[in-house]
Amino acid sequence: MGIARALASDPDILLCDEPTSALDPSTTDDILDLISDLSHRLGLTVVIITHEMNVVKRICDSVSLLEAGRVAEHGPLNEVASNLGGRLAKQLIPLPATPLMPGDPTGPVLELLLTGGSATEPVLSALTRRFDTDVNVLAGSVETLAGRRFGRLRIQLDLHTDVTAVTDYLASQHVAVEVAA
Repeated sequence: MGIARALASDPDILLCDEPTSALDPSTTDDILDLISDLSHRLGLTVVIITHEMNVVKRICDSVSLLEAGRVAEHGPLNEVASNLGGRLAKQLIPLPATPLMPGDPTGPVLELLLTGGSATEPVLSALTRRFDTDVNVLAGSVETLAGRRFGRLRIQLDLHTDVTAVTDYLASQHVAVEVAA
């Protein structure tokens, strides 16, 4: 009913403050479908205020992170999600916590962000063949955001693997990489 009232004045911008809070998953999907349809059909700019990353993943083209009343991160969803060290990227493509346990193999730990083409290529398989090394996947997550595939992985290399050569190779494959430990 609130959306209908907001549209009655034929606005150019529709502001939705937590439009899916406290809704069941089915109703949330229906509301997001409605908002998306209205945006496309009526040419509306829709501004959504939300704390729900699933809403952002599903419907947003661009995103801003506000902190203490200031914009901390902003940009097209694909660009923001491609920032390996960005807080929004970590919320949009989360990795489960994977503490190393006593007795686990030792070796350097890397965090990878695969976007676009690199997210659909056998990057790890090529890495193991190229460097003749084992790669242990500690955690992983794959998401589709704004029609583009993203993958975030935490991997552990064999203790004797040349980390610099591996990170250079991954960068050449358009994989963002950070040495985590």
